[in-house]
Amino acid sequence: MKKTNLIVLALFVFSMAILSARGRSDDVDDKKQLEITGIIKIKGSEPHTSVTLITEEGINYILTGEKSLEIRENYQLKTLKIKAELINPAQAFMPAEVEVLSYKFHK
Repeated sequence: MKKTNLIVLALFVFSMAILSARGRSDDVDDKKQLEITGIIKIKGSEPHTSVTLITEEGINYILTGEKSLEIRENYQLKTLKIKAELINPAQAFMPAEVEVLSYKFHK
């Protein structure tokens, strides 16, 4: 009887491991797209600077991608509305990282 319980428990743990691994791979494939409005600021000091968008609520997003270079050069301290893809979600002491897909000047 104990051997049967041990086998059932092992199969349960194995099936849960497979299901949880499958869930993580699905999450990686589905990138979340966002539409965010905020002020553009350059943070840090050379060579470790980042282009950051700060919303009215005070949420920071680090901007990446080719379009972030255009934003860095032309829109510092301006308000932009961007469409972006979430690359890394926010973590403790680290803002979310997004890749800019498109942007427009916002009054």
